[in-house]
Amino acid sequence: MIVVSNADGSIRQVNAPQALADVPIPPTTNGYQINFYYPSQVGSVVGGVYQVSGSPFVSWLVTNPVPNSSTYQLQISESGAPYGLIKQWTYTYSAGTWSLQPLGGAIQQSGT
Repeated sequence: MIVVSNADGSIRQVNAPQALADVPIPPTTNGYQINFYYPSQVGSVVGGVYQVSGSPFVSWLVTNPVPNSSTYQLQISESGAPYGLIKQWTYTYSAGTWSLQPLGGAIQQSGT
């Protein structure tokens, strides 16, 4: 496994035998995205990062959907071509308890 870091020490890429995890410049100030590529999509290193071809086989977006609120939330979304949004979970922290609500809100789980 090879880890490529940004100048500030944060993770930019992780190249493992099964996949390359690419963490580009965040699409929002409230989170980050992780794109996963098959080894066949990974090229040489240019400018310190592995070059990739095609679309990622899956992407994960981790955000705080309500950044200016006193409510603590973490939303994790999984998407992949050609399906778009596949799964999504929203975690909310309130009164010492985390609750989980999957996409659609059909099930809610709570715990500490």
